[in-house]
Amino acid sequence: MPATVTLDPLGVHCIFSDGSEYRRRLRVRRPVELPGLARTLLEGATDLVHPHGQVDSAGGFDLYLTAVRGFTDWLVEFGFSGGASDLTRALLARYWRQGVRSSQESALRAMLRCADDQEQILAPDVRAFVDGRLFNTGERYGSHQPYSEAEWARLIRTCRDEVDGAFRAFCAAREQASSADGPGASLRERAAHHWLVLNNGPDPLVREMAERGSFPFRQRYGVGLRAVLDPLIPTLDVIIAYQLLFGAYKHRGRAGRDRGPGARRHRVGG
Repeated sequence: MPATVTLDPLGVHCIFSDGSEYRRRLRVRRPVELPGLARTLLEGATDLVHPHGQVDSAGGFDLYLTAVRGFTDWLVEFGFSGGASDLTRALLARYWRQGVRSSQESALRAMLRCADDQEQILAPDVRAFVDGRLFNTGERYGSHQPYSEAEWARLIRTCRDEVDGAFRAFCAAREQASSADGPGASLRERAAHHWLVLNNGPDPLVREMAERGSFPFRQRYGVGLRAVLDPLIPTLDVIIAYQLLFGAYKHRGRAGRDRGPGARRHRVGG
C-alpha cells in the first residue's frame, strides 16, 4: 500500500511515486480526543494518495492533516464526542459556515467520501450533503456580503455612464455616416468608414483599405483602426457594463423601468 494509517502515534506513512517517504503524526492542540473519527478521516485520506488518488507529495498531504486537525479541534470545543457515523448535515454545515478555507473544506469532503466508500459509515442524507457544493468558494476575496442599496446605486450609475456615453457616440457616428456618399466617398473621411461598417460590417472596410492601399489612421486621427470602429462596435468595457447593468436591474426587479437611451442595444445598420 502506498499509504497507511499509523496508530502509535496516530498519523500516516506514505511512499510517493518518486520513492520519497513521508511520515507525519496528527498534531492537535490537545491529546487526540476523537481518535475514532480522526482515524476514519486519515484512512479516507490515505485512499487519496497516488496511484489511487492525485495526492503525490508531502505538501499535498499536509493539507489533509491540517483539515483533520481543524475539524476535530472544533468538534471537541463544540462538545461532539461521536464518530463519523454520528455526523449530521447540520453539524457539518455549522462548521463550514464559520469560514473554513475552501481548500480545507474540499479536503474534508474528500476524506469523508473515501471513508464512506470503504465502510458506508455516513447516513444517506449526510453523504448527499458531503457530495454537494462547497460553502466556501472564494476565500481569496474575503467574506461575501450582499451589496447595500448605496453600492447598487453606484454600480448602476457607473454602468449607465459607460453605456450612455457609448450609445451617444454610436448615434453620432451613425448620423454622420448617413451623409456619406456611400462607397464612393473618400476613404480619407471617417464618415465613409462608418458608412461601410454600418452597411456591410467591418470586413469590407478592411478589404477596401487593402485594395486601395493602407491608410495611416494614426496620422489622420491620432488613433488606430480599432478606435475608428469603436463608436459602432461596442468595446469589451461597454459589453461588461451592459451585462452588469442588466444583472443589476434583474436583481433589483427593475428590468422594465429606468431604461433610458443607454439601455438600448448597439445595432449596426439600423
